[in-house]
Amino acid sequence: MAAEIKYDIFISYSRKDSAVVDKICSALDKYELSYFRDTEGIAVGHNFPEILADAICQSRMMLYVASENSYKSRFTVKEISFAYAKEMMVIPYVIDNSSMPPSISFMFSDVNIKYMKDTPIDPDFIDDLCAHLGKKREPTDRESGRLLELISNRTNQLIIVICMMAVALGFMLFDRFQPDEKEHDTETTTQTTTSSNETSEEITSEEDAARFMNLSIPNTALKRQTKQIGDIHEDGIIFDISPDSKVVSVVNYRQFRGEWMTCSTLASDHHDGRNNMQMLTQGNHVTFPIFAEVMNSYGEEWYIPSVNELEMIYLRRDILNRAMSESHMGDLIDGTYWSSTETGQRSAHVIDCDYEMKHDEDEGYKSQQDKYRTFNVCVIAKFDISEK
Repeated sequence: MAAEIKYDIFISYSRKDSAVVDKICSALDKYELSYFRDTEGIAVGHNFPEILADAICQSRMMLYVASENSYKSRFTVKEISFAYAKEMMVIPYVIDNSSMPPSISFMFSDVNIKYMKDTPIDPDFIDDLCAHLGKKREPTDRESGRLLELISNRTNQLIIVICMMAVALGFMLFDRFQPDEKEHDTETTTQTTTSSNETSEEITSEEDAARFMNLSIPNTALKRQTKQIGDIHEDGIIFDISPDSKVVSVVNYRQFRGEWMTCSTLASDHHDGRNNMQMLTQGNHVTFPIFAEVMNSYGEEWYIPSVNELEMIYLRRDILNRAMSESHMGDLIDGTYWSSTETGQRSAHVIDCDYEMKHDEDEGYKSQQDKYRTFNVCVIAKFDISEK
């Protein structure tokens, strides 16, 4: 069931840029565009990620206020990824001169990025937002006065232009009714006119295509996705979708408990648990209990998530648990989980999925624990759905 739309725009930003965002919000208020903005954080006891996820689903589009500060914010990137997964339009608006990191620039490779230095907030950028929302910005009193003055000043010029057009039309009619002794010239003219019309139609089509490609929507979002976060896939629930919508990440229904044990400093990948899994399972004898369990009880494509992949599961646990409950399958995401990312010979990253965040910079859910302790283990896999 689609979420009820409450906002025109969800604003994704870093609180360090609040001064600029205040100006954007003032302009949005001025032209009566509704928006969601997390200004003071979420009160203690509320589920921060779920509130943000609901607000995104209840918005028509997302405005990403891009800056050096927002590039460093983990939550803005997660908000953008979640919006794309929900097929939402994301408009990036760069407010400073810092370089956009490649990981974020890649997400906007097919997007017409706006820069505040070239596109002032009011009225130029507001006009762009209104165009994407299918709304027409009402002119201010000052703009209306300028328009009336312009019309008044141009009235005489318009009359002159009309007179000149009338004279030109008279000459055209005069030439049209003159006898033409060369029929093939007429035929040639007809053929030329027909060809010109066809060419005009082709050019119009190309221009339409160009305008279509310049819309601030990634090409991957133009086609409706067949999979969404929270959908059942293979032996689990989808918790992430690649920016090109070709690969889904799935958390398996089945979990278990175990301990790392033994020493290693090789599994240090924070982004892809497959690299850690490969590093720790080389050879026929695996001395790491939780990794041996995955090899023996799951298919070869399954692995223990890295700390960043596990963090994504934590942030979307409410969606995943809802899907688990509705399908009556699998274990809910709760308690503390091992990641496959080591922090030293005797410790590795864990994430407490029962931790309630107090604000978007709160990382109290993440810690390092001794490998001889016993925690939950969830297993994930990536599947290519591009040809399905």
